[in-house]
Amino acid sequence: MDIATIGLHTLRKRLSVIPQVPILIQGTVRLNLSPFKEHDDAQMRKVLDQVGLSDLSLDVEVGSNASGLSAGQRQLLSFARLLLRDVKVVLLDEPTSNVDAKTDQLVQNVVVKELLRDATVITVAHRLPSIVDSDRVIVMGEGQVLEIGEPRALLATEGSRFRQLWLAGYGEASLQNVLNR
Repeated sequence: MDIATIGLHTLRKRLSVIPQVPILIQGTVRLNLSPFKEHDDAQMRKVLDQVGLSDLSLDVEVGSNASGLSAGQRQLLSFARLLLRDVKVVLLDEPTSNVDAKTDQLVQNVVVKELLRDATVITVAHRLPSIVDSDRVIVMGEGQVLEIGEPRALLATEGSRFRQLWLAGYGEASLQNVLNR
């Protein structure tokens, strides 16, 4: 769709970015989830549950730099806020680079694969396992597109740059494990 045909307000409502370092508002979790008071507590509790933050109170103060919340909790709070919106395009810029493997798996398996399945998700990633289930990857090098394709097809192709990167970072056994799933 040509975005020039869409009003700016509509475009902004349908597009969302989750940066590497989450941007949170000083105030409560409630304020961070619904800064314009468009959502009720039940809706906010639901998205907190969906991202694994069931124990987080809506009244917890999120101070400067989100003190009191772990890096993973801050990132999951950003995802919860995203889930309250009816977005069609999501840009994830290294969204799990500062979280543990368990949180990364939650984000990939629950948030991206299930909850955002009807949106176009563009992910910038260095952790290749976090994008191996994507529909398509674009491998970049020195500002140039090196290859484009379905991740498993690229992994299965001898000489593929994506395969080389995988082998260098994760080894042959991991490659075979992914190809045999």
